[in-house]
Amino acid sequence: MNHEDAVTRLNNQIDHIDTLESKTPYSHEFAKWHGDTENLIDEIFDDETRYIDDFKAIYFTPLFLSCTTDESAFREAYRGGLEEARNFLLFLVEELE
Repeated sequence: MNHEDAVTRLNNQIDHIDTLESKTPYSHEFAKWHGDTENLIDEIFDDETRYIDDFKAIYFTPLFLSCTTDESAFREAYRGGLEEARNFLLFLVEELE
């Protein structure tokens, strides 16, 4: 894959984040986006396993759960994870350019 195609495909994944904000980390749409993004990173940076490891390290659910963890903690963690993913994918675009 050439750099231009890689940048275009990464930007498509970044743009798709906006549509995921109304979903949950357990939705089919999120699972597909996450898997597709993981595969894309692996395809583009096959010799740089740290990039895929960094993407996999992004949390979309709370790190710690307790009996007082409410729905807002899940929403906040999900939105935070999406924003972290957006920033990470933007970083990858910069790496390619």
